[in-house]
Amino acid sequence: MRLIDKLQGAIGAARQRDETVTVFYLDLDGFKPVNDEFGHDAGDQILSMVGERLTSRTRATDVVARLGGDEFVVLIDGHPEADAADALAERLHEAFSSPFTLDGRPVTVGASIGRAVFPTDAQDAEGLLRIADEAMFEAKRAVKARAGLRAVRAC
Repeated sequence: MRLIDKLQGAIGAARQRDETVTVFYLDLDGFKPVNDEFGHDAGDQILSMVGERLTSRTRATDVVARLGGDEFVVLIDGHPEADAADALAERLHEAFSSPFTLDGRPVTVGASIGRAVFPTDAQDAEGLLRIADEAMFEAKRAVKARAGLRAVRAC
């Protein structure tokens, strides 16, 4: 897998330079209804637009990859400080702040985002992806919990 190769290379370089590597794992929220209502071709268009938005918020040296389904990974390396990763996390969230346009209609899709950092969270590529994936699921659970709380308050 090309992503694993890039991640392993980034970790090796970060070890030599005493820098960090950050992996963001994104899973789209509200994507299934797009496929159900508009069809898979429309879903593919949304996935392409998501990739474009994510890429537009990263540096040319960062990696944006679709893992499959509605999951994406963003890899940033060469950052000795956490502030750069925090700023990117904010830009990734902003990528979903406005609706996508599909056949002239606004379509809202969000994302749950998890993050893992080398060397703090894991020492290898597989470990970073696993930790970022777990953090993403924690973020997804938090979103669902907040939605449930809003539903209870609305009653």
